[in-house]
Parts: sequence; structure tokens; C-alpha cells
Amino acid sequence: MIKKYFIIFCLLCGLAIAEQKGTYGLEPLLTGADTYGRGGAYLAAEDNNNYVFQNYSFLNKRVTPRVALTAFKLISEINYLSASYSQDNFSLGFLTIQETGGFVRDSQNNLLGGRIGYNDTTLYGAYAFQFENFNLGVRAKYFSKYFSEVDTSAWGLSLDLAGYYEYGRYWTFGAALDNVVGTALQWTDDLQEKFPLALGVGGRFRAFGPAGFWQEWDWLRSQTDFYADLRLEERNSLFKTGVEYWPHEMIALRAGLAQYNDVQDGDDVRPWKFTAGAGINWNGIYFDYAYNSGDDIAENITHFFTISYRFAPPEKPATPEIEVIPEPVVVPVQPLRYKMFTDIDDYRPDEQYIMEDLGYLGFMIGYPGAVFQPERPLTRKELMLVLVRLAEREGVEPDRAFLDFKDVTENASLETIDTVLKASELGYIRGYTDGSARPEIPVRRSEAAAAIARYYGIDGGVLSRAGLYADVPARHWAYKDINQTKQHALTVGIGRELYQPDEYMKRLDVARILSRMSFVQTLRSDLPDIVGLPRSGNVEEYPTFDFPAEEIELAVPAEEITQPEAEQIESWYFEEELRAEESPAVPKTTPVPPAAPLNNDATVVEDEDGWTIDYED
Repeated sequence: MIKKYFIIFCLLCGLAIAEQKGTYGLEPLLTGADTYGRGGAYLAAEDNNNYVFQNYSFLNKRVTPRVALTAFKLISEINYLSASYSQDNFSLGFLTIQETGGFVRDSQNNLLGGRIGYNDTTLYGAYAFQFENFNLGVRAKYFSKYFSEVDTSAWGLSLDLAGYYEYGRYWTFGAALDNVVGTALQWTDDLQEKFPLALGVGGRFRAFGPAGFWQEWDWLRSQTDFYADLRLEERNSLFKTGVEYWPHEMIALRAGLAQYNDVQDGDDVRPWKFTAGAGINWNGIYFDYAYNSGDDIAENITHFFTISYRFAPPEKPATPEIEVIPEPVVVPVQPLRYKMFTDIDDYRPDEQYIMEDLGYLGFMIGYPGAVFQPERPLTRKELMLVLVRLAEREGVEPDRAFLDFKDVTENASLETIDTVLKASELGYIRGYTDGSARPEIPVRRSEAAAAIARYYGIDGGVLSRAGLYADVPARHWAYKDINQTKQHALTVGIGRELYQPDEYMKRLDVARILSRMSFVQTLRSDLPDIVGLPRSGNVEEYPTFDFPAEEIELAVPAEEITQPEAEQIESWYFEEELRAEESPAVPKTTPVPPAAPLNNDATVVEDEDGWTIDYED
């Protein structure tokens, strides 16, 4: 309360000394003692108490409420008073200058009664806007003048613009354009005065202090800023510069140089004058003093003052004490998942999970009626569709040219055309020697192994001598691909080292092979459990039976291959190589699961049928 009454008292004192006096052109003193102490440079001053009289575009920083008052008497005849209020994005202010020049007399110097008086009042209102790349302020002014000797008055309106730009941490630039638009000052005796267009540009450089350029100078850690303004008005330029030094957060010292207009021997000159000042602030009260060495407007304005008060920002209401209750521990619950297929209940739980997971992931979605049909042979198109879906989920891009199969024509279904197109571009299908794809026939286990090996990126690799299927002869066209799937743990065979390459591949067989792929295993690990069905690991392709060795039909020995058979085998491989050359492959990006380390120094063994196979020593 004491502080509030003290501010009101100071304002009343300022109004009391503002007697009815006359006017001079004292608008340069509007900016306040803080600005005048540093030479009158203010266009880049961010923090001040007279925003409406200085660079009002800084109001976009939403300032706390503040008031400022400047009042003094000039030549014992003129009273000067300016005041301002700023808050958030707007600021209001007024300037009044009053003068009494004596009593009214006639031509014989006889008193006629009344006194000669002049009154000049200007009202100001400013508002700031913030844009993406710049900051803009607008100020409106209303002028009112009255001269009692001739009983005439005048009024006028004018609009000003201002802006600022911060360049890096140390530089701030400001600009102001006064009297951009407005009316002329219209007197009641039909005289008019035009408001002159004025441009000002200025800058501030943060030299020292916590935010200054030279922070490493231990002997000058206090904030020190340099200011400079250039004012252009009716082909006349005035330069102002100054420095502001804060030895303490409550004390500011200022000094500056300013040019001013003067008339000497009939010539317009612009000499320099020295200014100085100081400021003290305490508990929101700011008292600024400026020393002026004089100019052509008022040579005896040597000392003048500005007093300001900044209201404290509103305090946030105290948060009532609330009993802190520990938050309950939230245990994430996996979504419920129910079975998709109705015809797999007779299979083991691990097999049911394989089929359910592949259906849930969209790789093998089954048939109408919610059935999977595990024992049904897979067609060539269905196998291609499964592999294409896997490749698309992994993000594998096609790397080959489309093969034009004679039986995949415009009469085929769109699904068939799209599946065969994508599979051939990915290199998973090469077709038969007669140029057909035969997508609707069941796929043999040997054909499935070849396609899976191409998808997995293991076709054509070096084979180990150990772990080969006993019923796949070396002359078989898919000999390498079948045994690569075994050596990479994708297939485990039937019974003792048997594969049965000429049998049809059942849907459950393909599901088991997919479940052993690392990519599919990663996807399955994130799936929720099925309600009422316990989960277990992967399974073998078929249950292992311990057949007596004599009951196993081994591959045909190489020495029993006839010459016609050897020529047929040679033609098969030649056709496969020819198709690969017509559609050159790009190295695949499909990740290959880790396999047993192979010996790079593999030896080449020539079989008796005349073609070669690479084995690992």
C-alpha cells in the first residue's frame, strides 16, 4: 500500500507543477530521461518504460503493466508533461505543453483583458503484432492545438509504423516511419500544416555481460550495450549514439553523443552535444535522470527526470495441498484373440498356432467357411502368392524383368495375373520349358523348395557333403535348392533323411516351413495368445519315424545314369540358365538367416554324368 500511494503522490506532484504555460517543439524529449541519457538512441531498445514514445513494436513481447511520467518547467514559462501506460501488446500516452506569454493589449499597449496562451496536446495509442519472420508496431496520434491571442485552434491525425529484428544473440535492429498517412493539421483560420515524413533506423550491440559478445572478460562481467540511431527528416539527417552500463542490476549509467539542428550565421549546421544520465530501480520503481548540455530548442534544459513504476506480474494462485495418492500400477493386457479356422482342432496345439498365426498375419488366409484345409495340396499360384506377401511385408523390391508366360493371358483372373507378374519380377518363378507357368496345378515339393530357396536368397550356394537328403539324386534339377533348405533348417525331411521331391506340397507343409523363417518368427513373437489354446514352439515337417536302413530307397547311384538321361539333365540345367540370363538378377536385399559357416575353399567334384556340383570340404 505504501508503494501505491507513493506512486500516486509522484503523479500528482507532476500534474501540480504543470501550470498553464506555452509550447515549443519538444517532441524529441518524449522518449524519456533513460533514452536522452544515452544520446537519444532508442530504436533498438527492447526493455523500457515508455513504449508508446519509443519503439512500440517491442510490445509484442507482452510486457508487464507499467506507467511512466516526465515533467519539468522550461524558461519559467513552459510546462512540459508526458505520461504513458503499457501492458501486454498495447500502450497509451499523452503529451501536453502549455505556455502563457503575457496579457492581451491593443495597439496602444492598453490592457484588453485576458492572457495570451498556447496549448498543445497529443494523444498516442500503439499496438504490436508478431509475425513469423518480423515484428510490427502501429501507432496512432491525435493532435490538438489552441492559440488564445487569435482565438484559433487546430487538430490532426497521423499514423506511424515501427518494427525490429533480432540478428543472432548480440544484435538487435529497429526502425520507425513516422507520419506515414494522416490528415494535415487544419487550423480554424484555414491555415494548414503538413506533418513531415520521418524515417529512423537504429541498432543495439550487446558487448559485455551474461548475454554479451565478450563474456570471457572477467574484469567486465556487467551488462554493457551500445546504441546508435540515424534519423532522416526532410532531407536532413541526425545521428545519435550512446552506451548503457549496468554495474549492478539496480543501477544504470549512460552517456552519449547527439547531433542537433542549429542556425549559425544564417547557415543550418548540425553540431554535436554530449549527454549523460543514470538510472536507479528498486522494488518496481524506476528513477531516471538525464543531463543535457543544451540545443537550439531550449538551451537551459540541463536536467530532467522520468519516474516509472512496473507492476509486479500477477501471482499464480497457490496450489492447495492435495493428498498424493499413489497411482495404481497399470498392467498392460494383451488384446483377446480367438481362433480363425474351424477345421484344425485335431492337430497338435503347436501346429494349430502355426496355421492360426499365418492366417492372422495375412500370409495364408484360408478358404471360405473359416477353413484352412491343412492336407490340401497347395497350387503353384497359392505358393507364389504366399511368397509375394512375405516379400511385400519385408519391403523387398523387384529386381528382374517380367516373364511373359503363354498361359497367363488376359483371360486369366486379375489375381492370377498380378501374382504371377510379381513373382516373376522377384525371381521366384521361372516356368516350364514350354513357356508356361501353370499357376493352377498343385506344386511339387521340389518346385516349392526351389521357389522358397530363391525367396530366402540361398539358391545356388555351396553345399556341405553332410546332411543331404538320401532320396534326392545328384542328377535332380532341384538337387541344390532342396538340400539348401535342409542345411538352412527350413525343411527337416520325412523319416530318415527323406524329402520325397515328387510328392505334392501340402498347405500344412508350407506353414511349417514358413514358421522356421526368422522374419516370420519375429512377427509371430508379438502376436497375442489365442483364448483357450496353449502356445508351444515350432514342429518338424512330419513326425520322425525310425525306419530300418534296408527299407529306405536310396538315390540312384551315379554310375547307373544312362547317356540319354545325362543329356536330358544337361538340357534341364541349360534351360534354367538360359531363363536366368534373359532376366538378369540383381543381388537380393532379402536378409539371409544365419547358417553354418561354410568353407570358402570349396572343392569341385566332377560326377560321372559329366556335370559339376560344389561341395564344402
